[in-house]
Amino acid sequence: MYKKFTFTLLIGALALLWSCKKESNKIVERPYVPPGRYLLFDADEAFNTGHSGYPSLYTSIYYANLDGTGITRITPVEPNYYSYRASWSPDGTQIIYTRGDFADTARGICTIDITGKNFKRVIKGDEADYGCFSPLGNMIAYAKSLIHIKPYQYDIYIANANGTSEKRLTYFADDNGRVDNIHWSIDGKIYFNAGSDRSKDGIYSVDKDGNLRYIMYGGAFLGVSSDGKSLLYGNGGGMFSSNTDGSNVKTLITYDSSNPNMLLGASWSTDGSLVFLSNTNLSANLLGIFKVNSEGYGFQKVLDGFYEYPSIH
Repeated sequence: MYKKFTFTLLIGALALLWSCKKESNKIVERPYVPPGRYLLFDADEAFNTGHSGYPSLYTSIYYANLDGTGITRITPVEPNYYSYRASWSPDGTQIIYTRGDFADTARGICTIDITGKNFKRVIKGDEADYGCFSPLGNMIAYAKSLIHIKPYQYDIYIANANGTSEKRLTYFADDNGRVDNIHWSIDGKIYFNAGSDRSKDGIYSVDKDGNLRYIMYGGAFLGVSSDGKSLLYGNGGGMFSSNTDGSNVKTLITYDSSNPNMLLGASWSTDGSLVFLSNTNLSANLLGIFKVNSEGYGFQKVLDGFYEYPSIH
């Protein structure tokens, strides 16, 4: 009887071990990417390699070293599809981005590993954009419109990283308004541009409980520093930084004939010492990704070509 009981226990243990082994085989292994080393962006490869004379809307997403070397494509080059406005997961193993077709009938917010594997469309519908991860990577924030009329009247929503348990945080669209340029900061607040018929245009913040705060009048909000202490934004006169309460404004770039004046995305370096920015002024031959230090000095081109929405990890 004892030997039979022991044998039964042994069989049970082996079955449990085999079950655990099978489960462990389902774990998705992702490469760890040390922070402060890589530049993420979308680009038109055909234009940048000289196979097209004009930049196309059909961009794919790449990352490179901070000096512009080692360009590596993440999303495929898909005929009649675009991938753009990408940002990193906190651990650097994934990105979240917007993908769609020309007619915007198959658009959505997607995630993918930096290896190009494990593609998922987490928020379906072409009425969504501006996706970003939470500081812990377990949630996402994004803009979403409830009405299928362009230009879309977006509000901010949050959800689990897989798109479940969606929650609406803002209500600008109810007053003919919209939000854009969303960034979830390490301080727990989501910073963004917004305005409506009943609220001022400018930069706002909101937390995951829906507590809204107006920060300052400004142009295009670009991002928040990795330490959650500084904002980056641009307007018709240049690019600026400030504290997250809108104080201590610094001019980083003044637009003129020699500096970018068609800014399309910018991002702080991880240590806060540099800002990387994209310029898309084709007519003035001012194309590429540039960098400048946090005091506005040392302006320098990093990549020459058509690039959008740089993001640093």
